[in-house]
Amino acid sequence: MSSIPQKIVVKKVHIPVFYAESTYLGIMYAQASKNISVKSPIEKTLLTTRVLYFLYFAAFGIFITYIDIYFRSLGFSGVQIGWINSILALVAIFAGPIWGFLSDRHGSIRPYLAIAALGTAALAFGISQTNSFVIILVVITFFGFFRQPLLPLLDSLTIKSLKQRPELYGRQRVWGSVGFILTAWGFGLLLSRVGLIWLFAGFIGAMMLMAIGIYWLPATRTSLQQPVWSSLGGILKNWTWWLFILSITVLGIGNVAMQHFLGIYIQELGGNEALIGTVAALATLAELPILFWGAPLIARFGPWRLLLFAYIISALRWFAYGIMPSAEWAIPIALLNSVTFGVYWVAGVAYVNQLAPKELKATAQGLFYASFGISGVLGSPINGYIFDTLGASWLFLISSVLGLGAAGLLWLGRPATALTTVNKEVSYANYKK
Repeated sequence: MSSIPQKIVVKKVHIPVFYAESTYLGIMYAQASKNISVKSPIEKTLLTTRVLYFLYFAAFGIFITYIDIYFRSLGFSGVQIGWINSILALVAIFAGPIWGFLSDRHGSIRPYLAIAALGTAALAFGISQTNSFVIILVVITFFGFFRQPLLPLLDSLTIKSLKQRPELYGRQRVWGSVGFILTAWGFGLLLSRVGLIWLFAGFIGAMMLMAIGIYWLPATRTSLQQPVWSSLGGILKNWTWWLFILSITVLGIGNVAMQHFLGIYIQELGGNEALIGTVAALATLAELPILFWGAPLIARFGPWRLLLFAYIISALRWFAYGIMPSAEWAIPIALLNSVTFGVYWVAGVAYVNQLAPKELKATAQGLFYASFGISGVLGSPINGYIFDTLGASWLFLISSVLGLGAAGLLWLGRPATALTTVNKEVSYANYKK
């Protein structure tokens, strides 16, 4: 199936680059329609959200993988790239409540998703039209504002539609990973031939298709805001919770370094966009089995132990990047993403759910997400400075030390039962279907 977009993109580079995605999307939708009898609005909604997940992550498979390499090609320093990404993370923290207020006040999320998708596409075009760091910094601020609600609102609608089967969320979300893999890899082949500027055409095309697809969503009301903030003190008095969030934040600084500077590092070692795309695609491919079948692992080992394992493997992965002798070594190292993201993500969500009291679970998940934003705000300029002064190799070696430090914090904050029990709330029987 993935050979279809590759053939179109490589042999006919003058065709709009998003044509390959729309071709694959049509095939995917047709096959899904054969296998699923859409008997209710909920089933139709779930089918539509799969398509939207595919398009969203197809767009950001291009943007996340190649935008920092594009900024580097403009002559921006590591510190400047760090500040751009710090602004994106900072805007995301404050934009969520604004979009949540609008969604709560006016009801249906459909117009807000469409506005956000179209605004993101328009601002991406604006980024492509200037080489000025100051102007890009301003435009990226608004870009971050419009991008922020797309995935949270889509997640919220999906969970609401699944009702009593939230464990099936991963089977919806997996279509996003498919989209990410196809564009991260396919556009690597394309951009190495026609130039990095074409990343914007692919991104804008996918966003426009997403805006069209949003039309098929129902006029459903949902929210980005988290409940029970007035009772937050119950969580904040928990020492285990504080050490966990601190560990996530410290680990996140290393993840930010990998996200924004690995592609540039591969390029410095002699790799091209095709290799960078292959690394990104393989990393995402490696996480799919864990995202799809992660629940039995939680039932067997418990979320805390899985988290500790993911922290240690993250440190090992970054150390391997720091000492790799050539760009091609990034390919096998990327396979560790099955643990450093797949296990880390499913275990992290489960651990937060385990720590929080029933009435504060949604608020706790909100704080969990917020820690990623804090890592981006703090880590992006720091990582940029280290990259400029010591180089990419030392950046990853220092990230490895941070990974071990985060594991130490998680160990210090372990629950009393962490080493003796597993998560008894999760049953294998719930995940056999």
